Amino acid sequence: MEKTSCFIKFAASFLIAGYSLFLSPMLYGQSNAAIDKLVEKYSKEKGLDKNLVKSIILISSGGDANAKSQSGAAGLMQLEQSVVNNLGIKNPFDPEENIRGGCAYLKMLMDQFNDVEKMLAAFNAGPTLVQKYDGVPPIPETQKFVRDVIKTRTSLNERSIESNVYGVWSGIAKYTKYVSSPVLPGSIVGQTQPFDIVINPLGANVSLRIANVQLGDPSLYKTVVEKNKLYVEYSGPNPYATPIPNTTAIQNMSYVLDLRFVDGNLLGDFIVKVVTKVHFNIPELNLPDSNAEIDYTMSLNLKKK
Repeated sequence: MEKTSCFIKFAASFLIAGYSLFLSPMLYGQSNAAIDKLVEKYSKEKGLDKNLVKSIILISSGGDANAKSQSGAAGLMQLEQSVVNNLGIKNPFDPEENIRGGCAYLKMLMDQFNDVEKMLAAFNAGPTLVQKYDGVPPIPETQKFVRDVIKTRTSLNERSIESNVYGVWSGIAKYTKYVSSPVLPGSIVGQTQPFDIVINPLGANVSLRIANVQLGDPSLYKTVVEKNKLYVEYSGPNPYATPIPNTTAIQNMSYVLDLRFVDGNLLGDFIVKVVTKVHFNIPELNLPDSNAEIDYTMSLNLKKK
């Protein structure tokens, strides 16, 4: 019994500590301004739609230059090793090499197929399969990739609301509330930490990134964007969810981001609630299901980078 109790306490503490620590990667939030410049440069050089290239990056890697798939696809545009070798790319994790090579490959595919959907399908699954089926092959992953890229490009092409809140912001976050269940010792209310966020227009919506991670699916946002204000509500899967060994877990997050632009600063609150429900897949211990929750508010004071 003592062993079981200790295991449950450890698991609950792991969950809460893990979701508290998701804030620490904010220290490493990166600007995507440099990536935008590279997309602009190489899409123009190859005669490509820059928003199509941006969409491929968003869908393929979420803007993570260090992303690597199980198949070995690497970098922002998730270039397969065969493409990397054929194009002579030395470091696919270097944003400029990756985007330059990716745009060159897209240009080759567009010249070959002269069709956006076929080009995207070939970029994802290879040109041989597209030639075989004379179109998007019946591969669910590839079909979803094509749909998602086109949908994202459409959103990027839609007219966006002009707002002072767009950009890369960095500053200080101060905890004004922190409640956890089970309760952890100590309190961080009143403490501060660095905070970075990237806010970009996405059609009539916005894209939010912290620590180079999309802050939930933008299609689930309830958003109000004005010239000097941004208000976003989100409720859905936790984008920072961490796999927990030997469990089946439901990990959700809800938040409100309420910001206003005042005298060149971005001020406001970030109100977050994370709920995790865990079923332990360890029959010999006969452990009951466990729940963990954190509820906190951060007061933000940010300046544009």
